[in-house]
Amino acid sequence: MNRHHTMKAEIQRVFPDIYLYVEAVSAKHIRVQEHESDHTAYILKDLDSDEDQAFIDKVSKISGKIYFAKTPIPVNKDKWFAIINSRTIYFIPIDGNKGLLGGRSNCDFIFWNKKDFCFVELKLNATATKDRAIRQNRLTAISQLTKTINYFDDKLNKNYHGLNLEAYVSTPDIYPRENTAWQSLKVEFLEKTGIDLFENRTKRY
Repeated sequence: MNRHHTMKAEIQRVFPDIYLYVEAVSAKHIRVQEHESDHTAYILKDLDSDEDQAFIDKVSKISGKIYFAKTPIPVNKDKWFAIINSRTIYFIPIDGNKGLLGGRSNCDFIFWNKKDFCFVELKLNATATKDRAIRQNRLTAISQLTKTINYFDDKLNKNYHGLNLEAYVSTPDIYPRENTAWQSLKVEFLEKTGIDLFENRTKRY
């Protein structure tokens, strides 16, 4: 069994209701955006040619029955996270009203493929450009990532079946990239979690 399938089996063992959340997707370009109504990350599907509307799959369990609702969502390509050339990924929303853990204090989603297991926090609604505001936004994202990583480390006994672990803070393009302030946060995060931290809106294979 391939490592990503083994990882899925392990997730299913640990979370009995994970079938409500996990989604397997095969596409050259996979785009994830948070829905403003429930603060949950979804994979965008059936993007129109103008890339201003797509659909998401909302899943609900009511009185023991599973319901799938194909729901339109307005698209803003400045607010999506893109996974490119990965082939199949497994995706789980973590935060928000419809996420696995719910609330607003964990990262937004995780995904994994044959190579990597990634934790992603979306901070694409940020508009402030002052250094202090940027630092606080990054620190909040790192706190959410760290909390989720600790949770999965505990649940999985840190066994990710040989997959490379990565964490992403997804911030607006107006943010400075790889500046000294960010580099110090990366080093601190690596020392604390053992995981490489990236500030990017794209994971490319």
